[in-house]
Amino acid sequence: MSQSVLVQQVCNVYRQSFRPNDPELEAGDVIEFVAYCLGFYGHGGIYDYGFSFEEVCQGLIKRFSYRPSLDFDGDTVDREYVREMVFEIRERKECA
Repeated sequence: MSQSVLVQQVCNVYRQSFRPNDPELEAGDVIEFVAYCLGFYGHGGIYDYGFSFEEVCQGLIKRFSYRPSLDFDGDTVDREYVREMVFEIRERKECA
């Protein structure tokens, strides 16, 4: 799946999951956050778990569905939620 399609999916899930007064999540915001996560958890990152662009997007989607009442600030807390979501996604794939 292309990165632009993944980014659009993230934006769509964010719109559906969050409150009407929440700020809009733009594609650039998603790309910036994914790059931030990959700097920590991607290949060669600080904690090299080998995360891919797609995995981080899937983790974001899962995070929005899991904790919509928690504001998304694109900070450390969000990064760590996404990390845990990616680990959970990977674990489910291994069990399948």
